[in-house]
Amino acid sequence: MDAAYKPASPTQEVKRTNYVGIDVGKNRCAVCVTDEKGEILRELIYMNTRGGIEELAENLSRYGECRAVLESTGNLWLKTY
Repeated sequence: MDAAYKPASPTQEVKRTNYVGIDVGKNRCAVCVTDEKGEILRELIYMNTRGGIEELAENLSRYGECRAVLESTGNLWLKTY
C-alpha cells in the first residue's frame, strides 16, 4: 500500500465532486449535472439572461462542489462565465 494513501475514517465525510455540462444557446441554455460515476442527477434549461443565470447558480448550490464546462459558442457563453 502506498505510504501516502490514507483511507477515510468511518466518521469522516467523503468529499464528492459533481460535474456540470452547459450547452450555451442564444436564448436558452441546457444543463446536465452528473455525479462522479456519470449518473445524471439533474437536467434543466435556463434563459441566457442575468435572471436565468442566477436561477442556475441557485439550483447548482444544492449539489456542493461542482466542476463545470461550457460550450464557447461565439460570445454567448460570456454571461454564464
